[in-house]
Amino acid sequence: MIRQSVLISFPLGAKFNKNPKLVVYRQFLNMVRKLSCVNIEGKCYTCPMQKSCTYHKVSGENLRMYPGIFIHSNIFEKSFFRQGEELRLDFIILGNQRNNAAYIELFFKQYCKQSICGIPFYLKSITTNVINGIQDASFNVVSIVESKNLQEVINDMIIYYNEHYETDYKNIEVLDTKQSREITIQSREITMRDMHNHNVYGYMGIHGSINGLPKDFIVSGIGKYNYMGGGQLEIED
Repeated sequence: MIRQSVLISFPLGAKFNKNPKLVVYRQFLNMVRKLSCVNIEGKCYTCPMQKSCTYHKVSGENLRMYPGIFIHSNIFEKSFFRQGEELRLDFIILGNQRNNAAYIELFFKQYCKQSICGIPFYLKSITTNVINGIQDASFNVVSIVESKNLQEVINDMIIYYNEHYETDYKNIEVLDTKQSREITIQSREITMRDMHNHNVYGYMGIHGSINGLPKDFIVSGIGKYNYMGGGQLEIED
């Protein structure tokens, strides 16, 4: 997994009506689709060109599954910026999608023309680092995940990553499901809107422990909604 950090500043300040990171991500995906899709008026799920489509891969089947490139985001992000304030956008790039990482630089240097939603910005820097390693960890899931068994959430994601992005993550075989299940019962179900304006359901406040957790997931979060701030892991010291 690669993290590409983009630092921008707003010379005149900025005010967004929505999460600015999801606004940028939506525009980024729109660019990738315009540049790569040969069936722009059609539907992704019926398109015969799916297997060779860059947009289909980058977006995780048009956000139906797990995106291969996305911006790390919290459910609640700062939306007001004073004059000269900065915003850091951490793009998470999975496996073979590093071949499409050039789209990020293209987006900020040429496509946006120094403006997001009519708000001027300066591109200050783009830096890249590799995330890897394994650790045994106790954790809190501090935001939304799918409302099914936590081990299943993680392993479903791993299976998809390995199959579609040529990663080599190992399935999680040891998860403290007793602790997780007890806390889940006490958790409250929450709902939020995804980028297609569907209701998304999951649970907050899950605790547990995992043997052999990839450090990647501490950065990326877990589950299909990690690009929206879902399934973020807070590691306990």
